[in-house]
Amino acid sequence: MNLKLKMLLILMLFFNFISAQTVEVSLKNLIEKSLEHSQKLNIKKAENLQYEQDKQMAYSSYLPSVSFEGTYTYLNDEVMLPDDFNKLLMGSQALLVKEAAGIPFNTKLTPEILAALAQQGVTLKEIPPIQGQNVLKANISAQMILFSGLKVPYAIKATNELIKMTDCLSEQEKNYLVKEIVTTYDKMGVVVVSEEVLETTQHYLNEQERFVTKAIATGLATDLDLQRINLAKEQLKVKQIELNASRKLLAARLSQLSGISAQEIEAIRPILEQFPVSDSLNTISNRSDVQALDHAIMASQYNQKIQYTEYIPKVFAFGKKELITQDLSAFDPEWYVGAGVRWTLFDKFTSHHNAQKAQLNTLILESKKDEAVELLALGMQKSKFTIEKNIQLAEVAEKEVSLAEKSYNLSLKEYQSGIISMKTHLESINDLEKAKLNRIQAIYEQRASVIELYDVTGNLYQTAAKLLDIKQQ
Repeated sequence: MNLKLKMLLILMLFFNFISAQTVEVSLKNLIEKSLEHSQKLNIKKAENLQYEQDKQMAYSSYLPSVSFEGTYTYLNDEVMLPDDFNKLLMGSQALLVKEAAGIPFNTKLTPEILAALAQQGVTLKEIPPIQGQNVLKANISAQMILFSGLKVPYAIKATNELIKMTDCLSEQEKNYLVKEIVTTYDKMGVVVVSEEVLETTQHYLNEQERFVTKAIATGLATDLDLQRINLAKEQLKVKQIELNASRKLLAARLSQLSGISAQEIEAIRPILEQFPVSDSLNTISNRSDVQALDHAIMASQYNQKIQYTEYIPKVFAFGKKELITQDLSAFDPEWYVGAGVRWTLFDKFTSHHNAQKAQLNTLILESKKDEAVELLALGMQKSKFTIEKNIQLAEVAEKEVSLAEKSYNLSLKEYQSGIISMKTHLESINDLEKAKLNRIQAIYEQRASVIELYDVTGNLYQTAAKLLDIKQQ
């Protein structure tokens, strides 16, 4: 048979046996509701959105920043040229007037001459101030990065790695939720079977009580036999009370995980059966937390590169346009555009130290990954050994039940024939009860060890999602 097909059949058996689906509550909707209800997953989604915003901000670094500025300034006095420069300008103006009027250049401009020139529309003008006292300005300016020294591309790559890291951590949280739901669901199955075993024991005791009551009437039994049965029934009630409390506690846990009411969950009756495990679960490379560490290491390496980009020249363009021109000084341009280079030559080794810190962080993350891989590899081996042990224990438990049933049937016949005492017969009932409880516990342990192996190898959530047709979150 094809290995993939064989694997699929094994896994289908695994999850089919996990759940005895009820109309109201099933393993599938418990898992789906838990994924929807998980606050940790919601936090991871929010963190992912934060990283997406960081990435958009990095892309936005290439867009121009445009700003508007409006100011009003009142100067203590008008800004004038120095007196010597004013005299020079007035003298030059006088020479031009003389030349235009045909007056010799060495002729002094008397008031009479100036009056005559004024009648012809020619006058000497006062030198205006460079800047008036009242200054109203409004301008719009822009600046845009043309080359960031590779800082922006590295920042985008680092953010992409952080997004992938968060996705992996979300997957690991889903694995944890599936494991918690399935394990708790199985424990409910143990409680259900245990209750059925105790009901069977109750039935045996009731039958013996009727038999002993008749036997007392004929003198074939004593009140001591009846008292022993009553004592066994009271001890049985204690076990039933404990099981009832366990059912409520497990239902409360499933309710807390899924948000489904505990009353609905208490009604489920899971059926537990042993299931085989695939031989292909031999790697931990699918573990989401290991992959998250890989992405965290890559992000840290990019962060180190980002720090060193501070020593690379940055190229930018800039421009400015004055919107109000009447109050501009003689030296103020109406508009300008340009390009510039900004190069950090010495920053007191700040970027170098930050890069060293990023490198140390990378080494820490790599050490954490190596440690995690070693522990997970050990955990995988431990899970396989535990599975082998639990399979053998389940087989022994099954044989114990068979022997205990034969012992009980033989004890019943011997007691009714008067060969053994009621105390001995009650011991056989107790042995049968213990054997059945041990069997369901052994089945649970075997299933739990297989679930642990799926979890350690990182395949639990994806397997459950595929076989139970769980909606991907």
